[in-house]
Amino acid sequence: MKNFFLPTTENNHRPHLLHINSLMLYIVILFSFNFLITAFAYTKTSASFEINELLESHNQVRESNGLSPLKLNTKLSISASNKGRVMLENNCWSHYCPDGKDWRDFFFDVDYDYIHIGENLAEGFTGVDSTMNAWMNSKTHRDNILNPNYEEIGFGIITGDYQGKSNNTILIVHFGKPASKSLQVAAAGDINSLNQELSIDSPVDGSIINTLRPEINGGAPTGDEVLLKVNQQEVGRILPNGGAYYYKPSFDLNEGENRINVSQINQDSKEIKISVDTEKPFLYLSDITYEKKNDNILIYIPVSEDISTLSLNKSGYKMKEIAEDFWRVTVSSSILDTESTLFYIEDLAGNKQQFELFSKDILNELNKTADEKEEIEGINVKSLKSSVAIIFILYLAILLLIDYFYLKKTNMLDVRRSKSHLHLSILLIAFTTLSIGGITGSIL
Repeated sequence: MKNFFLPTTENNHRPHLLHINSLMLYIVILFSFNFLITAFAYTKTSASFEINELLESHNQVRESNGLSPLKLNTKLSISASNKGRVMLENNCWSHYCPDGKDWRDFFFDVDYDYIHIGENLAEGFTGVDSTMNAWMNSKTHRDNILNPNYEEIGFGIITGDYQGKSNNTILIVHFGKPASKSLQVAAAGDINSLNQELSIDSPVDGSIINTLRPEINGGAPTGDEVLLKVNQQEVGRILPNGGAYYYKPSFDLNEGENRINVSQINQDSKEIKISVDTEKPFLYLSDITYEKKNDNILIYIPVSEDISTLSLNKSGYKMKEIAEDFWRVTVSSSILDTESTLFYIEDLAGNKQQFELFSKDILNELNKTADEKEEIEGINVKSLKSSVAIIFILYLAILLLIDYFYLKKTNMLDVRRSKSHLHLSILLIAFTTLSIGGITGSIL
């Protein structure tokens, strides 16, 4: 045993644990550990869920069965995420979770008006393929995925300590068919003063407007009063002038859908539906995600409904709506050279809003994403590798100190052969430390 730790004539003044063969074995072990722990970390990271991949997988299955693809809906994604957070907080595994909470309540909570809805749940899976296989082999889950009534879909992906598993992932899918489709904007028409038939020219039928008191005008034969109703309530009687009538409400119309009806003696009544939307559009800032790709940054932005345009106060960016209420912006990494970036959004009603994203926040999110790639079950790989490196260096340092003091005590420091392995050991320590990125575990 002494020959393993102390320099003696029997081991040629080289302890077995500091022999060149032992030192090389240490290097092999350390590098193997460094490689395997990093590879395992990235394997664990790749076993994850991406919303785009989930959407694509669902639509591939539907299209292969002759069904129309589903559109990603922000409200459904929020309701699914809310359900997942409640499940995680209460550690419960049920569609009715927690006890007494109906799964349909999560749709109501986000004001999703529906004709049909459904829910699929999964936990403990490591990727999209295995999850989809499990769902497709279950009749009830398969029926949801292949339900021809559904038109929209949303995903919730929640990770945490759940059902006795650390870093477990809960996947919630909410399906739906909305009660009504979004109305499209149409430009307001001019009054046709030559029109001798009763009509409503403004607002335009089916339009979305951003004022609660719109001007109402149209054509009407001269002579008889025009009876005007809003949402089945009489609001005025107007005498046409020059083949036209005009009315400015003194009250607010309802947010959302409104009906405007005009009638006149000896004329067919006319009715239109319009939608009033005075709420400013918005970005879900807390749900924005970032991805570094070569020299570009991809920014994934969930937005409120009916966004018509999204722009930046920068040049050279690319904008694409990759799903309903979900945009991807591709910008150069040079965006981080400025303090902030302004995003301008406008909805179909013409409401406008601007938001500011600070470069430091973008950088923090990108760094957080990079750090998450090096974690295994909550353990930071960089920290783990640094700890192992420090332990290895301390181990060799203790052996070298024992070796040195023993040589000094036995007056063997002058023996040339006795010191050569010390120089080699020190070189190997320095080389190993530099090779694994230093004891901090970070390489810039």
